[in-house]
Amino acid sequence: MAEHEAPKRQPSGKYGLRFDEMSAEEREYYREFWQEPEPKPEPEPFISPLRLRRPKVRPRRARWFWVGHALVLAGVICGVITIAVIPEKYGGGDPVVLQNYITMWSEITMLLLLAAAILYVLVAMSVYTPEDDDDSVIRPTDYADRQLEKDLARGRRRDDDDFYDSSWISRK
Repeated sequence: MAEHEAPKRQPSGKYGLRFDEMSAEEREYYREFWQEPEPKPEPEPFISPLRLRRPKVRPRRARWFWVGHALVLAGVICGVITIAVIPEKYGGGDPVVLQNYITMWSEITMLLLLAAAILYVLVAMSVYTPEDDDDSVIRPTDYADRQLEKDLARGRRRDDDDFYDSSWISRK
């Protein structure tokens, strides 16, 4: 067999010879065509976005989380009342009264748990949102023109100024 010719062999499958079907001579011939897998880079450690935004000092507003805890505790107590106390107290009486009491206490339980969840979200947004000293929601349409007039009056005009004020985004 010539040095540049691949050994002739019938492939067992549709796509050619399988690696385990090749002889040592065939493997050596095809070795230069194999692509070695590139080493995978080490993944960067995951840092939670919440960890990046935690305040350095615990704000006083964080105390409001205790109200949510109290609502959850009250909801759990109501749930226990629904499951354990009401059937024991009204179990031998009228089934309609029993059903009404169980429904009422179940609704109170769900209301307290829902209120706690909403309160947790509101308190977390209040605590972990950065302070904003800018009262305007959006800038007036002629803001750049007025800012240019102020800068020209103060002599603070730069040649590379493109009249765009990004300080309201970066708070600088």
